[in-house]
Amino acid sequence: MANRGPRPVVTRVSAAVAVIEPTQGGGCHANDAANAGTNQSVIADRADDFEDWLRIIVVPAVREHQPELEGRWEVLRATNEEDGTVIFTFIFRGGDPSEWHLEPLLDRAPGAEGAQRAMADMSGMMKREQDGWTLAPVHL
Repeated sequence: MANRGPRPVVTRVSAAVAVIEPTQGGGCHANDAANAGTNQSVIADRADDFEDWLRIIVVPAVREHQPELEGRWEVLRATNEEDGTVIFTFIFRGGDPSEWHLEPLLDRAPGAEGAQRAMADMSGMMKREQDGWTLAPVHL
């Protein structure tokens, strides 16, 4: 296996973090037996804003409208940037794919108009579309 250089180091952003909608075309499918993950490529100059957005917009919406999700997901942030991008990795544990959709959650919290503003704010911080996948444990 070729050495591709040092792997990015990640740190925990928050104990209670956000739900991010799975990618179009089915990139992220959680079910009762599986976990799911996404990578968000955030513009490096907006990475702190993205963290704030998660804490101010998403975390309160989850606590109020989907408290059953607390403790089932986390966010990790790359400690370095590459090509003007900071990667945020979201890990979602179990559940139905519909539980992890962000827009319906925000529709219930700030309402439809507020949800559109919140989603537009988030989109303005993204460098590119997210990657998503289903994860299964590796038993060693």
